[in-house]
Amino acid sequence: MGNDDAGQTGQQPEIDLYARISYAITGDLIKTDDQIEMGREDVEARGGRVGRVFRDDSLSAWKPNVVRKDWELMMHRLESGASAGVWVLDLTRFSRKVREGERLVEAAQSGARVWSAAGEYNLQTADGRRHFREAMVAAAGESDKISERVKRGKVRRARKGKTPGVSAGTRCRAMSRNQTGGNPATPAPRFPRM
Repeated sequence: MGNDDAGQTGQQPEIDLYARISYAITGDLIKTDDQIEMGREDVEARGGRVGRVFRDDSLSAWKPNVVRKDWELMMHRLESGASAGVWVLDLTRFSRKVREGERLVEAAQSGARVWSAAGEYNLQTADGRRHFREAMVAAAGESDKISERVKRGKVRRARKGKTPGVSAGTRCRAMSRNQTGGNPATPAPRFPRM
């Protein structure tokens, strides 16, 4: 660490790519393959070359017990100086945990660069670190709100007697078969309300 030329060939920085499944504002899925394609184009357009590609398909960046192996490998390369930086589609694809963002801030003190589709976070300056930290707090806040909405939804479903993750038709058919010895013509009993 501390080598300004780490991860570079001549003046061309080697930038790793990190992709995690994403949804656009419209609700459309942005697959990791699409993010990687966008990242390759963006890194090359900025005069960099793509280093290693890391992807965590369908892994939460918010849940504390989820281990994102590719994220850890990517961070190791940044922290060791093996790459000059990382490109992510959006900061929320990088992480939704403020402490993970701080790891990136520390890596940037040795020169690691943070590129996204929207531009570059300059973590060498106080203003750049502030903007990055504000974006990390916003990403964490977004995850917290999603978590609260999901929990409220589960409570509402439970109060209505609905089983989490099971459609009404599937639940009724299963109950009917279990309660009537396999004869779905007999009405299924209702779930008790909570």
